[in-house]
Amino acid sequence: MHELEKRVRRGEIQDIAKVGHKFKGALLNLGLEDIAEIALRIEMEGNAGNHEIDYGELTMDLKEQLTEIL
Repeated sequence: MHELEKRVRRGEIQDIAKVGHKFKGALLNLGLEDIAEIALRIEMEGNAGNHEIDYGELTMDLKEQLTEIL
């Protein structure tokens, strides 16, 4: 999570996508499809180079969902 938050703070869109991809894979491997949807959106929007998406909000949503299950 720290890596994703750091990339979001820096506005490193392509790196945000890469970290989103890693999260998505890990979450799917754990059977957490609903939470993986957030990571998928981060990945897809980052790969599209979308600068208008609030990656901070998506990251917070991801973190909140993970906190609920831990």
